[in-house]
Amino acid sequence: GGIACARMAIAAMATAGSQRVSDMFLTRYAVRSGACAGLAQCFAVSADLASVGRSNELRALGQLSGKENGGPNEEDGGSSSVIEGVDAGAPARTTMNVPVLPRHPPRMLHLSDPDRYSAIAAVARAMGRHCVAAHNGALAALVDAHLDALRDSLEDGRSDSHDAGSLWQRSACAHVVVLNETIRGAGEVEPKRKAETSETVAASRGVLQEYLSREVWDLPTSFDDIPFDDISLARTGYYTLATLRDNALLTCLAAEGVGVIAQ
Repeated sequence: GGIACARMAIAAMATAGSQRVSDMFLTRYAVRSGACAGLAQCFAVSADLASVGRSNELRALGQLSGKENGGPNEEDGGSSSVIEGVDAGAPARTTMNVPVLPRHPPRMLHLSDPDRYSAIAAVARAMGRHCVAAHNGALAALVDAHLDALRDSLEDGRSDSHDAGSLWQRSACAHVVVLNETIRGAGEVEPKRKAETSETVAASRGVLQEYLSREVWDLPTSFDDIPFDDISLARTGYYTLATLRDNALLTCLAAEGVGVIAQ
């Protein structure tokens, strides 16, 4: 299955070594673009919420917004706890669990199972680790391939002939998920040379610039956010609840990517 294939891919990269893996992604366009397209397909986003379950979507969106991080909740008696060994009369300290980003996104078409998602995400992270470890520019090439695909999707969204409910948001979401996992993997490498740190920072800067662009950050996520000039389009059904939901997911994933880079 998918988990076994993911493990074999990771093992193959480990056997080949970082230098050979990075050289392959750097010098072979077909391999680089094929790997990017394949991973984006794995992380495809479902358009049918019923296929993943409404409760799963709400729980996952709660995780992305930071409302559910595995910490204590109101039913457990509040969010504060007294640390053992501290005077009970002292002010109670609150504990906050900071999530390790990125997390399992909602509405994964093929990877709704957490174990399967983790296995495929590990492939993207391994690619990031191998590319940055060789410090030969492969990470930038790999990241640029996804950024180009993301820009193409955003360009589809800007075109006059596009349908607001088309696939461009979900295509962009898939590439953002892969980028987040790839940058996470690159960040796991302990830099031995200044060049390694510089390469990761440079790649992250390009990703951050795209995530914070108006095309992503200013997408309408509710009917109240629709620009005044587009109100007439909203009345004709140009903007639908599904469209706004797709926009919200893309914005949430980009925000999660900002957190990945910050960590």
